[in-house]
Amino acid sequence: MAVSDDGELLARLDLELGKRYGADYEIVCEASAETAEAAIVRLAQERGVAVVLADQRRLWCRPHP
Repeated sequence: MAVSDDGELLARLDLELGKRYGADYEIVCEASAETAEAAIVRLAQERGVAVVLADQRRLWCRPHP
């Protein structure tokens, strides 16, 4: 998962991560912390999340049960 509010950067990350890791992993890109959090919860329940890349300006910290 990559998270950034920079649409151009997010599109580039999606393309590059997809080329490199797309055959083995699902690449998920989100434009906000809120949509990323919802996706992480859903993915964690379904199969797990390996890596999250987040824009430093948009990091959020909240404990999860």
